[in-house]
Amino acid sequence: MASKRIVTVCGWSGCSYYARAKEMAKTLAVLYPADYEANLEEEATRDDYRAKLDVFRSKTPSDAKAQKHTSSPIVFLTEQGSTSFVGGCDDTIAWGRAQLSPSGVDAAAATVVPDGFAKDH
Repeated sequence: MASKRIVTVCGWSGCSYYARAKEMAKTLAVLYPADYEANLEEEATRDDYRAKLDVFRSKTPSDAKAQKHTSSPIVFLTEQGSTSFVGGCDDTIAWGRAQLSPSGVDAAAATVVPDGFAKDH
């Protein structure tokens, strides 16, 4: 069995972007509990969040994009002990949508199959 992917969302409680990213992480954890875990690091105020930003960035010290990230939220993914920077809110929503999208399905090949329903039975 593969280990869970841990989605860590760091932000402050009054930030609407943090709330959106947090909900994406929680949704993945609810829909796929064997595959995802949501780790939420929520600070009470924006100032508290900004004070801990260097601690959050230290999760991926070699990622230049993470080191320059200054807004809330900042999101990381840990897989098999390796942590990578996902991004902010928009990046997290896009990443989450990709995780929830069916893969390997050719939409053009989809066909309607009769289900036996008769309108005037």
